[in-house]
Amino acid sequence: MADCTPEFWTLKDIKDSLEKEWNGKKKIVIPMFQRGKRWNKDKKETFIDSLRKRYPIGTLLFYKTVEGTQEIYTLIDGLQRGSCIKEYLSSPSKFFKLCDLSDETLQSIYNLIVSSGDKNAQIAIINETILDYVHSLKTFDDLEIFELYDALVSKFPILASKSSEFGKILKNDFKALKENYTSLSSMTIPAIVYTGDENTLPEIFERINSKGVALTEYEIYAASWPRREFTISNENIVEYVLKKYDTLNDSEYAIKDYDRDAKRINKNLNAFEYVFGLSKCIQNKYTSLSFYKNLKDDETNPIAFQLLNACFNTAHGQIKDVHKIITRFIDKIDTLEKALFDSIEFVNKCIDPILKFKGNNRKDGKIFHSQYQIMSYIAFTFRKKYDINDDNLKVLDTWKEFKNKLKDNIWKYYVYDILTKYWGEGGTGKIHTANAENRYFTPVSLGQFSTAYDSYSESLIGRRENRQVTNPSDTDYVILNTIYVNSFSAMDQLSIDKFDVEHIATKDQMKSLNRLTNGEGLPISHIANLCYLPEYENRSKGSKNFYQDNEYLKKSGNTLETIESKYSFTKAEDLEFMDLPYTDSDFDALKEYYLEFIKSRNEIIKEKFLTALGFTTTNATKTNEVEEHQLQYELDEKYLRVTKIGKLVVQSIKKLVNENLLTDDDIFNLRDKKFSSRLGCWLPILVYDESDLGDRRNRYYSEKITINGSDYYLCKEWREENRKKFLPWLKEVLGRK
Repeated sequence: MADCTPEFWTLKDIKDSLEKEWNGKKKIVIPMFQRGKRWNKDKKETFIDSLRKRYPIGTLLFYKTVEGTQEIYTLIDGLQRGSCIKEYLSSPSKFFKLCDLSDETLQSIYNLIVSSGDKNAQIAIINETILDYVHSLKTFDDLEIFELYDALVSKFPILASKSSEFGKILKNDFKALKENYTSLSSMTIPAIVYTGDENTLPEIFERINSKGVALTEYEIYAASWPRREFTISNENIVEYVLKKYDTLNDSEYAIKDYDRDAKRINKNLNAFEYVFGLSKCIQNKYTSLSFYKNLKDDETNPIAFQLLNACFNTAHGQIKDVHKIITRFIDKIDTLEKALFDSIEFVNKCIDPILKFKGNNRKDGKIFHSQYQIMSYIAFTFRKKYDINDDNLKVLDTWKEFKNKLKDNIWKYYVYDILTKYWGEGGTGKIHTANAENRYFTPVSLGQFSTAYDSYSESLIGRRENRQVTNPSDTDYVILNTIYVNSFSAMDQLSIDKFDVEHIATKDQMKSLNRLTNGEGLPISHIANLCYLPEYENRSKGSKNFYQDNEYLKKSGNTLETIESKYSFTKAEDLEFMDLPYTDSDFDALKEYYLEFIKSRNEIIKEKFLTALGFTTTNATKTNEVEEHQLQYELDEKYLRVTKIGKLVVQSIKKLVNENLLTDDDIFNLRDKKFSSRLGCWLPILVYDESDLGDRRNRYYSEKITINGSDYYLCKEWREENRKKFLPWLKEVLGRK
C-alpha cells in the first residue's frame, strides 16, 4: 500500500547523500527518467539567497527503498534544488558577491587604500582583487584575512604598513561568512518520502512537473514511456545515451539502476533511450538534419521523435505514442533504422545538388530548409517505399514507379517551398497533410514557379538599402544554386567551394552613388543583382564591376565573354549607368537606371531559373493561360472530378489532339454552336478564322491549337455547371483508345 511520510533533512545531509561515492546510512540517487540540471547562474544565486534569508523553498519528494543496511532515496522531484544545495555547500565561495561584505567594511577598505589619482579605477581593482581571492577558495573555512591582505599589498604598496588596521576591518565580516555557512549547513528543509509501487513513479513525476517550470514534452516521455529494454546493434546510439547519463553520473550523482559498462557491452536500451540516441545519431550523421546543434548531451533533440511520428502516424498528437512504434519493432529494430536511414539518404540525393553548391558562406553544413520541410520529404518517401503496416517493412511493389516521380519532384518542391516560404508556419501539421494528400506526386507547374518567383522578386523591390546592405538570403542561395548547378561543367563542380556570391552592381559603389545623390536607398541586394563568380576573380577586382577594372580579366584568366555568358549574364551597357557624373540631385535618375537594370536582368534570371527547373524558356513570361495547356497529368476520375472546368477543357482538348483522338466530324461539331451548347458552352467551342471572332475575341484563349494541320481558337466561356454536360462527351472520345 502506498504511503507518504514527512521528514526533515539538513542541507548538509542532502549534500552528503547526493555524493556519488557516499556510503552513509542514507543515499540519494537519481532516477534514469530524471532530466538533467537546467538552472542557470541567476536561478542558482536566487535560490541560495532564499536559503540565506530562510525563505520557504518547497518540498523534496523521495521514493524510499532499502538495500542491505543502506536506505536509498530516489529523488523524484527536487533535482534542481538538491543540485544547487550540493554545489553551494561544496564550493560556497563561488557564490560570493561584494554585497556579502557590509557597505561600512568596503568603505573602510577603500579609505585605507585609495590615494590620489583615479579613485574609481583604484576601487575597481580593489573589488576585483577581493572577488578573485574569495572565488579561488574552496569553502569559507579557508578564508584568511592576511592572504587577502598580501594580494592587495602586491597592487597597492601603500597598504604595507597598515596590516593591523586591515585585519580589524575584515575580522567581523569574515567571521560572519563562516558562521552563516555553518548555520546554513545545519538548516533543515521538508521532504515527503513515498513508499509504494515503483511503477507509479513516472506518472507521479509527470503530474508534479505538469505545472511550474515546465518540462519539455520529450522529458515527460522519458518518465512516462515503458522502461522495458531491448538490444540494438548501433553503437553510436548507445554512446549518445551514455553521454546523457554521464553528465550526471560520472562526477556528481549516482543514477539508479545505471550500469555504464553493462549498457555499453549489452547495448540494452528502453524506447525513450533509443529514440533519444537516434535523434543525436541522425543529427550528426546527416547534415540536412543537423538542427539543435547547441543542445547539451543530456538535452533531447526531437528530430527522431517527430520523424518516426510522421512516418507512421497521421497527427502530431500521436507523438506521445511513438514508443508503440519502437515496441512493435523491438525484435527488428535494425530493419526500422535502416528503412529510416535509406529514406533520409534518398531525399538527400534529391536535394544535394542544391544543398551542396556552396556560395561565399564558409560555414560547413549550411542548410536552407526548416526541420519540418526536410522531414516532410523523408516521411513521404518512407510511406511510399515501405508498407508501414508490415512488421518487416516490406518494400511496396509500387516503389519503382513512385521512386522516379519523387526523384523528379522532391528537389523541385525543395526549391519551391523555400521560394514561397511554405514552411514558415504550420509545422508538423503540414507534414501529415502532405502525406494524406500525396502532395509530392503532383508536379509543381511552370505557372506556379513563375508566380512564386515573381512574388519573391517583387517583395525585394521595396527595399531601401543605404548604409547597410542585406546579405544574400537562403532563398537567394537556392535560386542561384538552381541556376548554376545545372549550367556549370563537371570541372566547375570540382571546385564548387571556390565560388562567391557577388553583387553585379557592386554594393560599395551603389552605396557611394546613393550617398552622392542624396538617395533614400535602393534594393541593392535584389536577386537580380546577384550572381556567382569564381572566388579569385571576384575578390581581385574589389568594389569595381566587371567593366571598370582594366586589370580584372588579366588576373582572372577569363575572357569577358566567358564572364558574361557563364556567370553574370550581362552586357557592358547594362552597367554604364554606374559611370555617369551624378550630382546631389540626381537620385531620381540613378533610381530609374538601376531599377531598369534590375527589371531587365530579373527577366534573364527568371528565364534561366525556370529553364534549370526543366521548363521551356519561351513560355517563361507568358500568363497563366500557358499553364492551362500543360500536358503533365492523367485524365483519371479524381482529375475529372476536382479539376477546375476551364482548365479541364483546355487540357483535355490538348490531350485528345496529342493522341489523335479527334476526327474531322468531331472538329465540325465543336465548331457548331448548337452542338457546343449541348456540351455546356454557349459559343462555338472551336473557331477557325480570327475574322469569325468579331467582338468576342476576349472570350477565346489567345493561343491557338493546331488540329490536323489547321489552327483553331478555343473558347474559355465555361462554368462549373457545364461539367456534367462536357464529361460524357469527353469520356466517349477517350473510350476510342
